[in-house]
Amino acid sequence: MEKRYHRHADTEIWETEGDFLIVHTLHQSITKLNEVGGYIWSLLDAPKTLEELVMELTKEYEITMDQGLNDVNVFLHDLSQYGLITTCTESLEVANN
Repeated sequence: MEKRYHRHADTEIWETEGDFLIVHTLHQSITKLNEVGGYIWSLLDAPKTLEELVMELTKEYEITMDQGLNDVNVFLHDLSQYGLITTCTESLEVANN
């Protein structure tokens, strides 16, 4: 089973002068993201695994897989602490015909 991350349904994003503001309408809070955070946030429009996020980040920015893994892990942890993302676990089933 793989853990997947997705934006919380009660969030909206506004971009202003290179920064991204995530508004959590339920908690009535605003969280500011930089460009890289905004890029990762844009990837969370559909459920993604940690590995998928890291792969996309290393394609977009010149960083190693290890650095990407560390950065994305920390970022997801922070987003989770603020209630901005949800997680789900999906099992990958192979059909036996």
